[in-house]
Amino acid sequence: MPARNDGDIGAQLKAEFPEWNIIHSSEGRWWATRGPLARDERGKPGSVDADTPDDLRREIREWSAPRTPGRGST
Repeated sequence: MPARNDGDIGAQLKAEFPEWNIIHSSEGRWWATRGPLARDERGKPGSVDADTPDDLRREIREWSAPRTPGRGST
């Protein structure tokens, strides 16, 4: 299987999470940003970062999931 380049990986992440902007820095770090956030998303981050695309995917999923009382709410 041929190796995928960072642009392909970024495009795949963007397709999975269209509400997030995907960035791969020149330092090799992966970022996802979104915003402005809706009022009901207060307390959720507008950006997350990770060392790998898979870690970024996990971060986005965690923060995109609906919050339940007692989990990340104040």
